[in-house]
Amino acid sequence: MSEKGSREQIRYQNRDLILSSLRREKSIARIELGKLTSLSPATVTSITADLLDLGLIEEHLSRSTDAPKGRGRPRCMLGLRPFVGCAVSIKLSVNRLHFVLCDFAGNVRARKQVRFASLEASGASFTATLVGALHEFLAEHPQESANLMEIGFAIQGIVDTQRGTIVWSPALAEKHIDVVKPIKRQFGIECYLSNDTNMIAEALYRQNPERFGPNFAVIYMDQGVGAGLIVNGELYLGETGAAAEFGHSLHIPGGALCRCGKRGCLEAYLGDYAIQRRILGASEHTDPGSLGIEWHSIASHIEEAMQGDAAKIAVFREVGFALGAGLTRLVAMLDLRSIYLTGRTLQAYPVMEAGIREGLGSSLLSNLQDEIKIDVLPWNEDLIERGVLAKALRRIDESFLARKEPMRELV
Repeated sequence: MSEKGSREQIRYQNRDLILSSLRREKSIARIELGKLTSLSPATVTSITADLLDLGLIEEHLSRSTDAPKGRGRPRCMLGLRPFVGCAVSIKLSVNRLHFVLCDFAGNVRARKQVRFASLEASGASFTATLVGALHEFLAEHPQESANLMEIGFAIQGIVDTQRGTIVWSPALAEKHIDVVKPIKRQFGIECYLSNDTNMIAEALYRQNPERFGPNFAVIYMDQGVGAGLIVNGELYLGETGAAAEFGHSLHIPGGALCRCGKRGCLEAYLGDYAIQRRILGASEHTDPGSLGIEWHSIASHIEEAMQGDAAKIAVFREVGFALGAGLTRLVAMLDLRSIYLTGRTLQAYPVMEAGIREGLGSSLLSNLQDEIKIDVLPWNEDLIERGVLAKALRRIDESFLARKEPMRELV
């Protein structure tokens, strides 16, 4: 990289760092912003001056809390201007569309859930439902929608981010559904499609980069199984956006029937239907769709295992072993040391843990296994939409910053 290119990259990283920090902190003085980002006072002053010139941030006075009441000297605080631009997150789950509207500062302004028979919808009827529901949602919030700059769409399943198509999703009957182009045509707004677990990884890193670090994997276990990767502080997507398709990587050739129609996928040993199949004593080739699973059934199995049901403990230990064996591939390929587990199924982690360790130990050298940190995160459904919105707001930042002359040389 040339010296000029290196300086521009550093400037980009510093601007991103400041904007991300302002979004998390909401209101902060320059001196604290410098401490939080580890940037020099000169760099903070230079970058915030440019952001003020662009109209992306604003100043306001706040009385210091360090001095006795009534005697504090007003401090100049910085914050993002909320209505500079807005973004919408759409999340697809079985029979539901979830909409969230947020402003430029990252504040959620509106939410809405729309029910429809997703598994009965054709590709065309699904697209029509999606576009119609989005029209209604935006019409209900005209002030924010007037500054809409991006629409982000997350789904469970396999996506092609380059083509903007849903390759396969357990929430839909059809495959290869084009959703990005119809949305762009209807609304004239940029639209991006993502896998839901990728957005969980994005959310975790953006809301607390110090805790999670620049390299980690997050595994999501619920109805299905997914993974998201942060590599060198960026979400890793691969060529088409299907990177880290953990649940549909091969676990056992010719093995159990997966919901995607193939045999031997890791999800066929970890998903809710895999757990139900095993507990019912059904053949591993039983069609997942024939099991009629509701989450309360899985929750009941978890509760009984946690209370000491030996047969169900054995099932969850087997699930843990399959998970651990799958994790060895991520560790071996990417040299990861931090893995985070989340999703409703992880309520059973205490009875899965021994199996996970056995699975890891089956393929990893013992010293490498000891270096791997595995943490379980309480499941928060909002993580998916937070990731979608964080990604959208970063792209909006870039579009604003591209409109002005290069920043001053201070870095």
